Amino acid sequence: MILNKYEFVRILKPGADSYSEVSEIKDSSTEKHYVMKIIKGINTALYNVIFEREVGALTKLRTCNDIVRLEHHDIYNDEKYGKCGRVFLEHIEGETLQKTDVIELSNPEKVHIIDQLINAVQVAHENSIIHRDINPKNIMVTRDKQVKLIDFGISKIKDMVNTDTLYQFATNRYAAPEVHKHSENATEKSDIYSLGAVLYFIFTGEEPPTADEFETKLTKTGGIDIEFKSIIQKMVKLLPEDRYNNIFEVRKALLKLFTRFTKSNRTFIFSIDTSKIQHLRNLSLVPNNGKYEDIIENYINEDFLEAYIFVENEDKPEELYRLYGMHYYFECIYDDRNQVFQITKAFKLQPHIREEMKKKTMFVNGEVKFILSGRRIPTNNNFELTINSKDSKKDYLSSSNVNNEYTKNFFAWHKLLAIMEAEYRKNVIRVNYDSFQAEDNFCVFY
Repeated sequence: MILNKYEFVRILKPGADSYSEVSEIKDSSTEKHYVMKIIKGINTALYNVIFEREVGALTKLRTCNDIVRLEHHDIYNDEKYGKCGRVFLEHIEGETLQKTDVIELSNPEKVHIIDQLINAVQVAHENSIIHRDINPKNIMVTRDKQVKLIDFGISKIKDMVNTDTLYQFATNRYAAPEVHKHSENATEKSDIYSLGAVLYFIFTGEEPPTADEFETKLTKTGGIDIEFKSIIQKMVKLLPEDRYNNIFEVRKALLKLFTRFTKSNRTFIFSIDTSKIQHLRNLSLVPNNGKYEDIIENYINEDFLEAYIFVENEDKPEELYRLYGMHYYFECIYDDRNQVFQITKAFKLQPHIREEMKKKTMFVNGEVKFILSGRRIPTNNNFELTINSKDSKKDYLSSSNVNNEYTKNFFAWHKLLAIMEAEYRKNVIRVNYDSFQAEDNFCVFY
């Protein structure tokens, strides 16, 4: 096996009795570490499917910070196993959730982990990818409690039709009962079941019970917030039709609870007129019938349970704010006299755009509420939000400038040094010797 510019560091998962082997490697020129996963014998249909699915899934999911990032992939020939697939992934400094002492985690830390995990699965499902093997072994947690969902080798990609079976995989206690019967039975609701089982592990530190015992065991289990417990119970229903319909419903249910642990006691008010609600109807983002007040309460407010904001043209007459929710975003202006954000435009929000925007926008730490234009404006913290969003942008631009300056001033030198090092390595003279001896500042080889 040729690695060229990479150096072997250590084996992470031995491959003697498995179809795959995982190692940590290092780029010799940059010193950056990666994870290399080898899938053996991909000339065999089954393992070729596993290789293609992992590469296909991770290629589509590169924008999500909560999913392990694919760097590149290739294929090589091995004397023992024949054609093998090689997947190069980002190296994550941390440990699996299975090895994490979850009992010692604070409630805010648990919420932070769950929130990232839900986001990872949401992005996967939005890209028509079902993971099928969500369990604590496939969830990496860094020291600062950042989450990365890994191992998409048996994922199910909806637009990838293949008759090969993966029957023998995903048969642990975190897998939904329908997946135990056959892996191709997996749907988004199967991932929801697995997520519920992981939530049970996070709160109890115990392996989940079997599917037919889960509800009874949950009822008798202490140490789980009663509202969290009811959500988990619905996630792990024995029949798929009794579970949440999709990951968005799970997220909405959980976000209402997350506010108790993560959000500050602040309220931010945004004024929306009926024409903007009608525009959302035209985009099929809210129902076509019902009162405007009900649409705001049951749909718009819920879409912004987790919200992000970004300011443009700050401190100028054309100052503009963009507020991002789950499925759509608004452009707003701030009415300083009435201390309210007025929505001027509404747009559909594509999943990949949302994930990209999270990198530069500011999380709105408080409750976002919408009112119909002309209604009484409640007491709010809107002015504070304008200040914080401007400060956040300054921090973002400052960080970006540092990265840009480093690239501009040092990247070329780094490349030049790498080229020089390669040239020196080529010209090195290698001499075989049996022993050596140091004599008067000289080293003599024999």
